[in-house]
Amino acid sequence: ALEGGEKEGSGKRKAERMAEPKPVVPSSLRVTVLRAENLRLDPTNNPCSPQVRLRILTNPKLPKTDVTETTPQPSTLNPEYNEEFTLGVPNANAAQLEVTIWDSRESKGATSFMGECILNLSKLVPF
Repeated sequence: ALEGGEKEGSGKRKAERMAEPKPVVPSSLRVTVLRAENLRLDPTNNPCSPQVRLRILTNPKLPKTDVTETTPQPSTLNPEYNEEFTLGVPNANAAQLEVTIWDSRESKGATSFMGECILNLSKLVPF
């Protein structure tokens, strides 16, 4: 039986169903880091030891997710990684993939930031 004198097939029920939010479905993202090309020399003109770091970004109010790292590639401006990772994604509708690259030379005592890219996961097409 329909409530409030609503007729079968009325638009009210259809609109209510369409307004329901998408369910949050935890999933995973497989990422393959292949290579980087033509990285810049540091100010001392020494080749870097680049390392890629991957992290899923979600709501800023939630705890940050773990960082996944490639193996550092010593003394090269064109590193080849060919490493595959699977990252947990709590909500693909509201998450981003942060890809950063760092110079990880131990002689410097600390890593130095080289660049980043942030991808909105809701815009990716699954295959």
